[in-house]
Amino acid sequence: MPKISERLEAIVSLVPQGAFAADVGSDHGYVPIALLNRGICPQVQAIENKRGPYSRLCRAINKETENPSKAICSLSDGVSDLSDGVDTVILAGMGGLLIADILGAHPERLAHVKTIIIDAHSERPEALKALFALGYRLEEERFVPDRYLIDRFAKGEETRQWDDLTLEFGPLAAERKAPAWRAFILAAIDRREALIARELPEEKRSILKKEITELKELL
Repeated sequence: MPKISERLEAIVSLVPQGAFAADVGSDHGYVPIALLNRGICPQVQAIENKRGPYSRLCRAINKETENPSKAICSLSDGVSDLSDGVDTVILAGMGGLLIADILGAHPERLAHVKTIIIDAHSERPEALKALFALGYRLEEERFVPDRYLIDRFAKGEETRQWDDLTLEFGPLAAERKAPAWRAFILAAIDRREALIARELPEEKRSILKKEITELKELL
């Protein structure tokens, strides 16, 4: 089985034991392959929406999984064709707006989905707020140094409220304040301070100063 990155390991670690997981935008299939071969999932669905990546995905799963019959490869757009019984959905390595669009396009397909795991590489607040609106609460969060935040949501109303900056940098990570995460925040502060040192419109400088103050409060 191919060795997977620390980011993908974090995603795999968040999948509940015994889940039937669907990996949307599965790319090389590393996550579903790991889930099957490690016995975390008895069955998986790997989804790609373009024929070339889909063919590559199917070849990888047939070659690398010990029991390819337990993997369903789908040429599909997002969650529109989730297999019956899927209870966990993974959306990793894409922008937060795309994640929100994929889930929002077919909310009826999520009726039996208990767990959603996302790895939003941009627009994190938009992705998290979309999950809240769909009736999911933030259950777990993993920070992968030095830039990735992986979120697991469970079915249920989210009663907590966070501002956009906290959503951007991880609400649960902010509670734990692990050393690597603190270094991540300090680096974000340094980047903003470097921008302020340039000649910028006063409005932009004010926004950056406000963000620096809020980031320091997270520490």
